[in-house]
Amino acid sequence: MLDSLNINELKKKRGVFIFSDPGGAKPILSFIKNNKLKNFTIFCDRYYNFFSYFNLKVNIFKVGDEDDILKIIKPDYIFTGTSYTSDIELRFIEKAKKLNIESFSYLDHYTSFKKRFLFKNFYLFPDNLLLLDKKAKEIANMQGITKFSNLFIVNNFYHDFLKKWIPKISYEKLFEKYQFPMKKKIILFAPDPLSNIDGKNKFNFDEIDVWNQLVDVLNNCNINNYFLAIKFHPNQNIKLLTNSIKDSNLNNVFFCDDNNSIDLIYYSEVIIGMFSSLLIEASIFKKKIIRHIPNETFVDPINHLKIGLVSRNKNDLFNNLRFTL
Repeated sequence: MLDSLNINELKKKRGVFIFSDPGGAKPILSFIKNNKLKNFTIFCDRYYNFFSYFNLKVNIFKVGDEDDILKIIKPDYIFTGTSYTSDIELRFIEKAKKLNIESFSYLDHYTSFKKRFLFKNFYLFPDNLLLLDKKAKEIANMQGITKFSNLFIVNNFYHDFLKKWIPKISYEKLFEKYQFPMKKKIILFAPDPLSNIDGKNKFNFDEIDVWNQLVDVLNNCNINNYFLAIKFHPNQNIKLLTNSIKDSNLNNVFFCDDNNSIDLIYYSEVIIGMFSSLLIEASIFKKKIIRHIPNETFVDPINHLKIGLVSRNKNDLFNNLRFTL
């Protein structure tokens, strides 16, 4: 339920929706779909396969077109994601403030709040910031964001969408698509691209460390009835991770760089990751989940959600995997 944000008022107005990362794209598309908005235009600087699930027109645009878009459409409000790999949302927020257009932004996780709004060496906040839950609001308050934005606690719109979602592809077609071995079960590894933000120094681990420990554990487990599929994050440095994967002595490993992961999650038996949104999505499908965070002192950003079995070292990971399989 929205926390005093008036959807009926938005329905009467003309909106422009902007996102870049999939973490913001999916909830925003779900928000439009779930609330049956009519008067809107959607923009993204990337194309994602999952757009097809929403049956909404997404316009691909180039940086620099913001002025023309706002002048032509003349929206009453803009509604953005909060990508950390792109500044297109911030460019629109900057233009909206100059044109006195109301701005909304949706924050889809619990990390790097203020950093997502750093633009041209200054912080640029929207008029209204939509947050996942009370924990997210506490973080925003602690970081002083309430001085700049109205804060609203909302549902994760994408999770509401998933609760009613039905796969468009069969189990057999999915296996055929990825050339998976039939009659075996999927262990899906979905790492966070921590190397992008210098995770080794910041957290004392990154996705390569998690991968190396996972390989050691899998080599000591009986997984004859399973195979491993790697779901790359859209922002993953694929070459960095694939080089580590190829250097390991693990057999039956399959790469999935398709950015539409819903079907893959749905048909997987076990999902292993750290703290990405994909794991939260997997919990909606009631999947077996293992979250491996190889640092005893690291503050787990989604611990309060109580998702899956959590391991902090290789021995814990081995026991959790053996228990799960």
